[in-house]
Amino acid sequence: MQRNRFISSTPSRYGALRKHKSLLIALALLTLNGFLFAANRVVEISNPYETVNWGRYEPYRGNFHTHTTQSDGRHSVPEAIDAYHSIGYSVLAITDHNYNRHAGSERITHPWQDFDRDPEELGMIDVPGSELSLGDHIISLFSEYNSQTRDVGARLAGVGEAGGIAYFAHPARYNREPQFYADHYAENPHVIGQAIYNQGDRHSGHRELWDAVLSITMPERPVWGISEDDTHRQSHVGRNRVYMLMPELTHDAVRASLESGTFYSTYSTDADHTPPALTGVRVDEIRGTITLIADNYTDVRWMSMGEEVATGETIDLVDTLGIERYVRAEFQGEEGRTYTNPFGLTYFINRPPSVSAGPDQTAQIDTIITLDAEIEDNGIVARSGTMRMHWEQVSGPAIAAASGADTTQLKIRFPEEGTYTLSVTVYDGQYQAQDEVTITVTP
Repeated sequence: MQRNRFISSTPSRYGALRKHKSLLIALALLTLNGFLFAANRVVEISNPYETVNWGRYEPYRGNFHTHTTQSDGRHSVPEAIDAYHSIGYSVLAITDHNYNRHAGSERITHPWQDFDRDPEELGMIDVPGSELSLGDHIISLFSEYNSQTRDVGARLAGVGEAGGIAYFAHPARYNREPQFYADHYAENPHVIGQAIYNQGDRHSGHRELWDAVLSITMPERPVWGISEDDTHRQSHVGRNRVYMLMPELTHDAVRASLESGTFYSTYSTDADHTPPALTGVRVDEIRGTITLIADNYTDVRWMSMGEEVATGETIDLVDTLGIERYVRAEFQGEEGRTYTNPFGLTYFINRPPSVSAGPDQTAQIDTIITLDAEIEDNGIVARSGTMRMHWEQVSGPAIAAASGADTTQLKIRFPEEGTYTLSVTVYDGQYQAQDEVTITVTP
């Protein structure tokens, strides 16, 4: 049997949960039509680092929770600034408590020039802010908002109305359910996340609480993880860092990094230590993988729904059991730990496409006819640009001349009389479907 292929394939447009639940999820994903099968899962990945130019962006070190003698810290304002400048910090927010600022001052500890420090001369970004400390503590940034209410929702709304952004300081210190935080995130888009380390690691349960919240909010509502020194004295300086991945050192770039999640957080036991550094992220939606590139680490583990689901630099999001809604990575190094922000995951079940080559036809020699293929597909894998199709001649007394072999409409001319069989094949990146049509050619 002779086959004449006339194709040139072209893309068309087309934490709170525990192990028993993870097992049920895995079995549900694997069980399809009565047998174990997970290969038809397709994942859409929300990558917080998508906009980062890893070859050009710098990792700028910052701290967003700092106290001075303007409230209950032991450093004067110049001493606090100098302490961070001396160890290479580029970004600093002085966030004195709003209820006991020095001399009853109602203003935030800003600008630095009022305290004999010029951020431009130091090459630093001075982020205005404060710690709203009546009730659950909230870090307010890029605003001068102040309030004496204990109502969390009212204070969060106030920060937003003042044009600022906020995050929850040391949330594990309070007896709050994960849903409490999830509800406030849903109501306040300017609330970027919550602390996952505070003043070293003085409150247990911060990462567990973060995972429990992510298990509710992701992938629709990302919640970023922030490491904060909560500095009150010199021994607190420099152990908990945020590394912002930015094209330039400006106020706008810092705010954009915090809002979009283009940063990673670290913890070390000493300010002189060097934690692992995230240097690249590769996301492949077609294969359903995320690969991380980093320096100065010994181990990598991936978390989803409060459980460890994988280890190593690359994670397979399709075939790895227990993954749902999000994954985040933790790097362990000899001098610290590093935490990525969460990657949002939306899973779809891909179904095979179907194709019809059309009804059998009769044609005359050397007359051009058009064959119309009809394709049905759920479009899931097609989003990745991998939908392809082609026509080919299966049999016949001579080789037909054709154009448009990679489109739904094939224009074809037959040089001799007889019976010709042609097939059309579609491939959605995962599944293939095929149909044949017979053309009877007369003189």
